[in-house]
Amino acid sequence: MKDFFNLRESLTEDHLKIGQKVKTSDGKVGIVRAAGKGDQKGDYIIAVDGKTMSCNKSELTVVESTDINENYRTLARAGMGTESKGEARVGLELDYYDGAGTKRMGKITKVTPKGYIVKDEKDGKNRQFTFHDRAKAKEILARIGKGKYNESVEESVELEERKEPVKVPRAVFDKLKKGSLVDLDWDGAMSSGAGAFKVVSKSRSAKYDVDKIKLAPTNGRKTVPFYLYSRKGGDATLAIGDMGASLTKYKVVKESVELEENKIFFVKVGDGRDSMTVKTKARNSREALQKMRSEHPNSRVSLDINQKQGQPAGALESVS
Repeated sequence: MKDFFNLRESLTEDHLKIGQKVKTSDGKVGIVRAAGKGDQKGDYIIAVDGKTMSCNKSELTVVESTDINENYRTLARAGMGTESKGEARVGLELDYYDGAGTKRMGKITKVTPKGYIVKDEKDGKNRQFTFHDRAKAKEILARIGKGKYNESVEESVELEERKEPVKVPRAVFDKLKKGSLVDLDWDGAMSSGAGAFKVVSKSRSAKYDVDKIKLAPTNGRKTVPFYLYSRKGGDATLAIGDMGASLTKYKVVKESVELEENKIFFVKVGDGRDSMTVKTKARNSREALQKMRSEHPNSRVSLDINQKQGQPAGALESVS
C-alpha cells in the first residue's frame, strides 16, 4: 500500500474530512488520515490503533464531526507529533505542524525511544516530536482548552513532561577515577537511554578551568564518547560527543577498581636462614619486586618459588 500521505487530495463537501472520527462496518473506531485518488477514488485510509486500513465511504459512519486537524496543530505546539510509536518509521513522508502551528511537509529521519525527528522538505530543518499518545493528548487538550492554544498552559505541560536535568555533585566527581563504574540515564536532543559506563580518563584544562571525565560503555560497544564536565569547580553535567545532554539519573557502582586490580605476591627477602617471605600487594610481579627493593635496599629480593603468585589481593602480612 502506498503511503497514505501520498494519496491525499482536496475533499469536497460530499467527502469525509481528514481528521474525522469514524466507525467501520466491523465496529472499529479510527481517524480519517487520507483519501484515495485516480482508480482509488472513494476509498479512505483510516488509522486504527496505530495501523492503517483502506475502507469505502459506504463502510464508514461518522462518530464525531469535529475536525481533528486543529487538535494536531495544538498538540504540535506542545511537542507531540501525529504519529504513534507503531506508525513512525524512518523514511515516512508526512504532513506535520511545527511549533508555531504551521502545516508543513517532511520526512522522518530518526526514531528515538520517545519520539521521532522530521526533516522539513523546504527549509531542511530537523524538528523533534514525541510519539502521539491518545491518553496524553486528551490531557494536554483538556488543559489547553479544546481547539484553543494557551502559551502558559503549554509551558506547564512541557515542564511536566521534561524533568529537570540532574548534575553530578563535585564531591562525587572528584572520587571518580580511571576504572570507576557508573550507571547513567540520559535524555538528549538526538538520543535518550540508559547504560553502564566506566571511566576511561580524567583530564583538566587550567586555561578554561574545566575538569573532564571520559566515559565508555562497559559492554565494549563502539559509540560516541560520553563526557562529564565540571566547570569552575561546580557540579558536573553530561555531554554526548560535542552535544549537551540531560542527565536524568546516575549511580556510582564503584568509585575505583584500583584495589581490585592489585594481586598478592610472595617476595623472598634476604639469604639463607636469615631470609623471610613477605606478602605484598601489587599489579604485577615486577612492581612487587620494586616495592620490596625500596623497602629493603640492602637485602636480596626474589619471588618465592614455593608460593602461588598473583592471587586476588588480601590483607598485608609477613610470614617467615
